[in-house]
Formats: sequence, structure tokens, C-alpha cells
Amino acid sequence: MKRALFISYNGIKGIGAPQVIEGENRLAIVLPGVPMSEYLGIDPVLRKQKMIELFYCEEVLEQHDPSILVMYIGDHGLAEAFSLASMLAGEDKELHFVSCECQSKRKKELCGEWLLPNPHFHETTCGGEYVMRALLDQFIATGVITCFPRQG
Repeated sequence: MKRALFISYNGIKGIGAPQVIEGENRLAIVLPGVPMSEYLGIDPVLRKQKMIELFYCEEVLEQHDPSILVMYIGDHGLAEAFSLASMLAGEDKELHFVSCECQSKRKKELCGEWLLPNPHFHETTCGGEYVMRALLDQFIATGVITCFPRQG
């Protein structure tokens, strides 16, 4: 079964709370509205633990171990977002960032600093709710995520 984790500090269009969505031989763990800035200054290991506790689904993450990570990276909480991506992605996960143009050069630099392996960038307007939802729908329907052109 293919598994993906979708995470954003903003909303994901039409999804108001953390949930698991299943498709044919596919499973998506969806975590909208995750506050990155609350974890400034917390030790990275403790930050990951607190984030997972926040999610209600520590057991779901451990049980399903998603192989794809899709994350919204906006203008706020860049260090926290990349720290969390680094902890969740590991070396063997397919990594997708839904990203607005704000600080786009800095975001690409941070990928190198955090040693994130070849992430795919999907451009969006600030917020990313619609592109996150489009990628989620695409994954549930097909089991893959492809690049999207710039969308709202």
C-alpha cells in the first residue's frame, strides 16, 4: 500500500481536522493547521515528539510509515518547517514542497542546509490550500504525485 503524509501550517481545502483518507491501495495522513511557530527554541527531538503528539495520530504514523511527504512551506516558520521536514523525510522518502514565491531562494538554500534529497517544488500562491488539496486528490486517485503548474 502506498502511503503519504500531507502537512501544512495552513488549511488544506475542504479538510478541517487531521484525518486518514484511503483510496484503492493508497492511504493519506492529512494534518492541516499544524502551528510551526509554537515550537521555536525547542530541541529538535522534543519538537518532533510534540508535533506528533499534537497530531492525534502518532500510532497512525508509526503503523503506516508514509513513503511520501508533502508539506506546505510558506513565508513563516521556515526553520521549523525545514527542521520538521528533515526529521520526517529521512533518506528514503519522496519529498514534495508546496511553496509560494516568498523567500523562494532561501527555501532552496535551506534544502541544502538541511540535506533534504531532491525535493519536488510545486508553486502556489500564499497559503497553498488549493494545491495541497489537488496533490492530495491526485495521490488518492492515482497513487502518484506529479508537478502542478502555478495555481491559486
